[in-house]
Amino acid sequence: MSDNNMLPSELVTVYTEGIKVISEIFVKPFLKNLNITHLQTNGQSEESLLTSLDKYLTRLYKKVSVVNIIGGKRREVILDDIYIPLTLKNINKTDKYIVDGYCPSLFKSNSNVLINATAGMGKSTIIKKLILSIISKSSGIPILIELRRLSKKTIIELVLEQLKQLTRDFDEELLLQMIDYGNFFFFFDGYDEVALDDKIQVTNELNDFISKASNNYFVITSRPDSSLQSFGSFSEYGIQKLNKEQAHNLIRKYGCNGLVSNNLIKKIMEPRIKKYIREYLETPLLVSLLYHPFEYNNDIPDKKHLFYRQVYDSLYESHDYSKGEPFIREKKSRLLTDDFHRLLRCFGFVCLTSDNEIEFTKDGLVKALTNSLRLAKNLILNVSDFIDDITVAVPVMIFDGLYYQWSHKSLQEYFAAQYIFHDVEEKDEILLRLAFHENNSQFINTLDLYKSIDENSFKQTVLLKYLEDLNKTNDKIKAIFPSENTARRIYHYFTKTVIAFRSKYFCAKNANKKLESNILHDDIKDNINHISFFINYPEEAHLEQIDYINFPKLTNKYHALQPLIDSYNLFKEEFSSNSKFSKVKIKFNIPFDEVVWFTEDITSELNNATNFDAVSTIMNYYLNGIKSRMLNEKE
Repeated sequence: MSDNNMLPSELVTVYTEGIKVISEIFVKPFLKNLNITHLQTNGQSEESLLTSLDKYLTRLYKKVSVVNIIGGKRREVILDDIYIPLTLKNINKTDKYIVDGYCPSLFKSNSNVLINATAGMGKSTIIKKLILSIISKSSGIPILIELRRLSKKTIIELVLEQLKQLTRDFDEELLLQMIDYGNFFFFFDGYDEVALDDKIQVTNELNDFISKASNNYFVITSRPDSSLQSFGSFSEYGIQKLNKEQAHNLIRKYGCNGLVSNNLIKKIMEPRIKKYIREYLETPLLVSLLYHPFEYNNDIPDKKHLFYRQVYDSLYESHDYSKGEPFIREKKSRLLTDDFHRLLRCFGFVCLTSDNEIEFTKDGLVKALTNSLRLAKNLILNVSDFIDDITVAVPVMIFDGLYYQWSHKSLQEYFAAQYIFHDVEEKDEILLRLAFHENNSQFINTLDLYKSIDENSFKQTVLLKYLEDLNKTNDKIKAIFPSENTARRIYHYFTKTVIAFRSKYFCAKNANKKLESNILHDDIKDNINHISFFINYPEEAHLEQIDYINFPKLTNKYHALQPLIDSYNLFKEEFSSNSKFSKVKIKFNIPFDEVVWFTEDITSELNNATNFDAVSTIMNYYLNGIKSRMLNEKE
């Protein structure tokens, strides 16, 4: 995008005025308190620093004002032209926030916000909308960091890199003083995109930085990921699914309320199509993928993977309208559509097996595509020509001047799933390895797309293994614990790594909750993927000290698979938490703050005849089933 070519004049005016006010409200007061000798020593002045910050905020505003469209005639559009206000919902409370700009109330009770939602729900789009509003309303200084880049550089290095792109006036000491002063909004996007080998390092750096820079605001976005339990001090929000009217409005926005969008809405309201299309209308990305292929061939796919296939077909065959008259761009690689798709399948799989890598330097991309060519076999081409094709003629990737990245992570996952289906003999082995990997949350969307392509194989491998493991747990626990609470206990035990500990806390009415002991035990952190956790206590006020058995939310690989398994209705009972917590008497001899791992051992204090039902009741309060969360998102 060239500087202001796409931005309407009214937007230019809005951000220009907003940046001026940011300087007056936040930066100048800081500079007044700054040791002037620091500026002089480094050859800086107040004016040069303000100019540098203005340039940075202008560049950031232009960047987030525009979104890339997958498979459309227009590759870039103004965000506000297609944005539908999305709703954030606190997963532990009833709080909801419609994101139609900056929401001060979102940060009122907690300056740390975690947005945890599945693929295509609009996490990055919400961040862009918040940044635009923060700048235009002069609410603070936003910083956007792609977390996948944090493994190679520190947070401070990445921030300085952005601030120094147009000037050298910012140095590390000055930046650290500004951060300590406060008024920054740090947006850390894509925690799930961090490579598995880098997860611990990135998580530790994030937590360390956030604790030291507490005068600021922090937002982390991610798909569901077990390591998110490390951010227990964050308020966690999901994104509510689109309702019918929102989906229709989004279609109208994509089609500028023209003939194609109106025809598509009529089509999806037909009884035959309405039955199977509802699920896809709940996800913003899939709505966009629904519109653009329909624009291309007037067809509506009936399976998830077909959305992506039609997107690919429309990209490969699409006409370029940038010169006025439409023309089909020549493919420099000279690959026909089937071979082009085959090489992308191999590339998608190479990315999957390289810690789900979706962003590359030029050298890294050449290396990954060279490895992909070896997998494809019998294809002869110049890698540089193919890079040009996938960024221009068939733009499945974007080049931002520094890095090449997939236009959307789900496209890479689609091609990886297609590779597993079309190009390998050991499908069963690969599916089981992905599904029951200890950190399988990173593969869930790939597995979901494979399930759409070949559900029979999915049932015969992943579902069968899941059922076998569930039956083993079921038989073991039922044999030991004959109780009406056994079904609940089996569900939680099977889908979570369950531990418990006894602690004291005091909660007076309208007073802050106070923990009387440190509950972040080293033996827990060392055994649960090196992560820590945080306990949310019940909201009810008590005027005396009370002993409680607490259950941290520590999920396992079976919990991550739950969204793929739910359609088979294995759990007839919905295990949602009680709306109000009721006191339950438990007789135990567990010392305070000693961790107890839940097992099927009948000699455990948690499992004896006196405590079993009471412990199950408390466990159900703390450990919400995945179905409960999914139902809340649909409200």
